[in-house]
Amino acid sequence: MAGKRAALVAMLLLHLLVPSAHATEDTEPDPSADDGRPTAPSRAGPRAGPPRIPVPGVVVTASRSESDPDTIPATLYVLDEETLRERMVRTLPEALRETPGVMVQKTSNGQGSPFLRGFTGFRTLLLLDGVRINNSVLREGPNQYWATIDPLTISRLEVVMGPTSVLYGSDAIGGTVNALTRSADDSGPGVDAGGRGYYRFSTADTSNTYRLEMSGHVRDRAGLLLGGSYKEYDNLDGGSHVGE
Repeated sequence: MAGKRAALVAMLLLHLLVPSAHATEDTEPDPSADDGRPTAPSRAGPRAGPPRIPVPGVVVTASRSESDPDTIPATLYVLDEETLRERMVRTLPEALRETPGVMVQKTSNGQGSPFLRGFTGFRTLLLLDGVRINNSVLREGPNQYWATIDPLTISRLEVVMGPTSVLYGSDAIGGTVNALTRSADDSGPGVDAGGRGYYRFSTADTSNTYRLEMSGHVRDRAGLLLGGSYKEYDNLDGGSHVGE
C-alpha cells in the first residue's frame, strides 16, 4: 500500500510541475518577449468583437413616445414607403386594404373610408404627423376625408387597431392611423438638391396619376420638400357581368 501511495504522489507532482501539451498550444506568446528571431506575420485576422444585434424599429403612435413594437400591448401594423410604392395605391384608404382586420368602403376610385374593428367615419382617428385630421364635427359614416391626403407624400403608416381613446380622445374607438410624411433627403454636409417624378396608369378605369417634386437641404440646418400631384379617374370597367 505504501508503494502505491508513493507512486500516486509522484504522478501528481509530475502533473503539476510539467505543463500539458494542450496548455502549451493554447498559451499565447508574450509580445514583450524577444528572443532575437524574426517573427512571421500572423495569418489570423482581427479578433471578432461582440456579435452585432440589430436595433429594432420603434413606433410612436401606440404610446405617444418611441417604443419597441414587441412591448406594446396593442395590435399594431406598420406600412413603410417601399410597401406603399409596391402597392401603387390611388388613395390613402386603399393603402390599408391588405391590412388584417381593415375593410375599405369605396363609392368611387377617388375616395374611400376604412373600417377599423367595425367602425368608420369620425369613430376612427386619422393623424398627419401626429396632428388630428378628423373629429366629431365631420359627418358620420363613410366619408371622403381620408382620401384628401396624398399617399405619395407618406413615408410611413402606423396603424393601431382597437380603442386608443385614453391617448387620443373619444373618437379613437375603432383605431388610429398616423400618416408620417416624407422629408428632404439629407445625403451629407453641404448644399444638395434633387427631384423625382412619378406616373401611374390603370387600364381598368383609365386613370392617370402624375407627380413632380423637388427637395434640397442646407447641411443639417434646413430642408425643403415641395411637390404636387394630379389625378384623374374614369368609370371603372367591371367586366361583362358587371359593366361600368
